[in-house]
Amino acid sequence: AWFRQDPAAKKRLVIYAHGGLNSEADGIARARAMGRYFTGNGCYPLFLVWKTGILESIADMLRDRFAPKPGLAGWSLTDLSDPLIEKTLGRPAVRPIWSEMKENAQRSALSGRGGDLLVEALQKLAGTWGDDLEIHLVGHSAGSIILGAFLKLVVQRGLVARIASTHLFAPACSVEFANQHYAALPDIMAKLPACLIDGLKKRAEARAALLPAGAQQPDLDKDLTPRP
Repeated sequence: AWFRQDPAAKKRLVIYAHGGLNSEADGIARARAMGRYFTGNGCYPLFLVWKTGILESIADMLRDRFAPKPGLAGWSLTDLSDPLIEKTLGRPAVRPIWSEMKENAQRSALSGRGGDLLVEALQKLAGTWGDDLEIHLVGHSAGSIILGAFLKLVVQRGLVARIASTHLFAPACSVEFANQHYAALPDIMAKLPACLIDGLKKRAEARAALLPAGAQQPDLDKDLTPRP
């Protein structure tokens, strides 16, 4: 309905994926604060609000580990004893929480999940507006991971031509992930700001400098280079 009321010839849709360690409430609050700026500039915003808060990520970790066991159906975080939680999360906590959050981002692209349903809706939108539809992707921090998984579906459904731009702010994905999900897509890389590519390479250089002597160094000229 918004596109039909918009007099502009181009119909611009912005898909924004927030970063990690944000609760669902935080994601919704951000959408409310930012939405009017997108619409004020002729873009309709679609915010991907996913549960990445610390408590939400901890709950997912415990569910993955204990839910399959008999007697734990319908359990809640408060049903587990403190020692059990400490045993599961007490060893460096930040790394497993971040890993759980990244896994959730990639699971969003599975059949019947949010990313899959979103791409189906975009196919219908593209069928209505054709070449007039522009899709702009914006990801912050771990939002680069959920968008990377999303792009795999975009390619499979033939929607790459509808992606007008991709902007990643402080992307929290690894260089390996960027190579697999972004650099492998020349049409997407052509629409990434050059400053982002340089930033990822500098990040990779900094990590390479920390590798022990004799360790294999990454080929930074080859990595993050659009592939034919």
